[in-house]
Amino acid sequence: MQSLKTSRNYETRRYEALEATCNDLKTDNEQLRRLFNEPLSKFVDEMKYRTKCQSLTKELEKANSKLLSLEDDHRKMIKMLKHENEQKIHDLEKQVSCSLHKQASDQALMNQLQQDLATHETHIEILTSNFEQVTADLQSKYNSEIQELKDWLLAEQEEKNKLQVKHQKAENECEYPVKNWHLVVILGTNQSK
Repeated sequence: MQSLKTSRNYETRRYEALEATCNDLKTDNEQLRRLFNEPLSKFVDEMKYRTKCQSLTKELEKANSKLLSLEDDHRKMIKMLKHENEQKIHDLEKQVSCSLHKQASDQALMNQLQQDLATHETHIEILTSNFEQVTADLQSKYNSEIQELKDWLLAEQEEKNKLQVKHQKAENECEYPVKNWHLVVILGTNQSK
């Protein structure tokens, strides 16, 4: 019995030692697991990171390729727009130059026409003045000639009236013949003169 107690104590100590060893092993195992899990977790994270990096690198390469393509298209578009703008500017400069030339030509023509108009107006004023003077002179001349004609007609009318009176007298005398009738006619003619 003593040996059983001893054996039991021995076994109990042994059990306790084994349990302590087991606990130590569990602790070591836990530490090892932690030590192993951390690098493993880091490795897994690193693998995820690498996979993500590779995916992002591919996306970045695609984005860079697309960006380069867009930049190339953009450069081509800018070059084309620049060429179109240069052509438009050239055309507009040409139009402005033509417009300025036409404006200068029109201005010169307008100035010439204004000078011609001023010359014509002066000429018209001179002609109008001359016409009025000539008209006044002609009117005066015609009035004078008309007055002369009226005076002449009046004199002719008086002469005619005198002749009619003489003619009437002569007819009356013919009705009463006179011995020397030709003397009366001659005397009457001399008197009228």
